[in-house]
Amino acid sequence: MNPHMAGFTNAQIKEAADQMEKMASNPEMMRAAAEQMQNMTPEQMEEMQNMAAGGGGGMSDDMFRQGAQTMATMEPEKLRQQAQMIRLVSNS
Repeated sequence: MNPHMAGFTNAQIKEAADQMEKMASNPEMMRAAAEQMQNMTPEQMEEMQNMAAGGGGGMSDDMFRQGAQTMATMEPEKLRQQAQMIRLVSNS
C-alpha cells in the first residue's frame, strides 16, 4: 500500500481512486489542479494535506507538490491503472 495512504479508511482509499479515475478522464482537470497546488501558500498546502489525510498530515509541502506535478504529467491510462491497483490493494 502507498505509505501516504496508511492512515486512510477503505472509504477514503476508494474516494482517492475514484478521483484518480475522474482526473484520468479529464487531463485538463489534472493540469489545473496541479497548477493550483503549485501556487498555494504553505498554510493552504497544510490545510489541503490535512483534509486529504483525514487530519493526519504525513507529507512535506515539497512531496505534496511533487506528487501533484507527477499526476498532472502522467498519461491518463497510467493514472487509471494506479487507481485500479489502489482498489485491489485496499480490498486485500
